Amino acid sequence: VSIALVNYFAAPYLVKLLYGPSFLPSVLVLQLLGFSLPLLFLSGLLGYALVAYGKERLFVLGLVIALLPDFLVNMAVIPKWGVNGAILGFWSREICLFGILVIFYWIVQRRNVSAGKGIPEPEAGIIT
Repeated sequence: VSIALVNYFAAPYLVKLLYGPSFLPSVLVLQLLGFSLPLLFLSGLLGYALVAYGKERLFVLGLVIALLPDFLVNMAVIPKWGVNGAILGFWSREICLFGILVIFYWIVQRRNVSAGKGIPEPEAGIIT
């Protein structure tokens, strides 16, 4: 969260310093995308947790399902809003992906607890 806040406040200065004043209109895009960092981190964490449980297919299924709202929103709003519409599509995908991965992780955890498995043991060959 702190990286997202630093990005928000530093974006105007960084863009001007690195790319010059002609790129200042891109500051809003950078700021809006920067707020996605915590959500991206949590989605990645849930995805890797599913992989650790041997449920790679659920992770990929979540990624594929999350493309649908991204595609639909992009088709609807990019012609009208341009890059701001693309940001809306990106956010719709990330929010959807996070929700799907939370549900998948909850299902896997619930099945493992009811089967008495608990936390998975490391795979063979992995140094602990």
